[in-house]
Amino acid sequence: MRGIDIFRKYIWIIETIAGAGRISLRELQDRWELSSVNDGSSMARSTFNRYRDEILEIYGLSIACDKGRNEYYLETEGPDNGGGISEWLISTLSTSNLISEARSLHSRILMESVPSAESGGLLRTAVAAMKENRCLTVRYKKYGQSGVSERLVEPYCLKLFERRWYLLGHIPGGSEFRTFSFDRIRSLEASDGQFTLDPNFDAEAYFSDYVGVTADKRIKAKFVVVRVYGRGVFYLRDLPLHRTQKVIEVTDEYTDFEFFLAPTEEFMMDLLSLGQNARVLEPKALALKLAERLRQAAENYGTPPADYLDK
Repeated sequence: MRGIDIFRKYIWIIETIAGAGRISLRELQDRWELSSVNDGSSMARSTFNRYRDEILEIYGLSIACDKGRNEYYLETEGPDNGGGISEWLISTLSTSNLISEARSLHSRILMESVPSAESGGLLRTAVAAMKENRCLTVRYKKYGQSGVSERLVEPYCLKLFERRWYLLGHIPGGSEFRTFSFDRIRSLEASDGQFTLDPNFDAEAYFSDYVGVTADKRIKAKFVVVRVYGRGVFYLRDLPLHRTQKVIEVTDEYTDFEFFLAPTEEFMMDLLSLGQNARVLEPKALALKLAERLRQAAENYGTPPADYLDK
């Protein structure tokens, strides 16, 4: 039981500091006195410093101190914390802690089913290989493929997208990369030999022109203008499709959004999901391609009866 309690204390400290942004030890101690994880013990400076060290060792999160203001904060950028990874971890821990404290509401908190990348230790194997720069033998079954293919790759990065983990692997001896979805990987096996990671490789830059995980270098980035109507406007404003998204015109009837990206399949599927609330203005080739997709989709339903809207 003590093990569970100590982890709850770690998460409470992380969540409290993250929520405050910056906080003094005195204020943290005051909040500790009123917290649900307080077991009657005080948050002495020595205790807090021990917890700081343990949080860094277990979660890789550094609690830094601004000595000029005598305040503590979470370092979410830098070589040890990884920026986005730290922010994701903080959010995940906070959510997990919140749900754990609300067990009495289990029938009223509904979760999505997420394919597990840890089935058979696949994610752990990939991370271990990345740490040691070891090649991986990937046994993979594509959608629609009858058999399982096998490929030797150099594991360059991992990416989480829409509840699935993906491995970006470099094919040895060339410039080709392949992306593998963990829910379709049948096995991973690390080799004894090591590879040399390209020092110029930047995972974020590699995917910067794309939505999702399909980084097709044959499709070049270009300006795309999309006119959005109705509720689709609020959807895009709250959940941007790409980092380059910006509003270029607003009227009572519609809002025009501009992107600079490679219009891959995943981007087109996002636009199609907006249905009648979106229309591509530029480039014309992309507009025609989506119009053809919509025409084919309409044909799948045939000609509706004249009174179908009344049913």
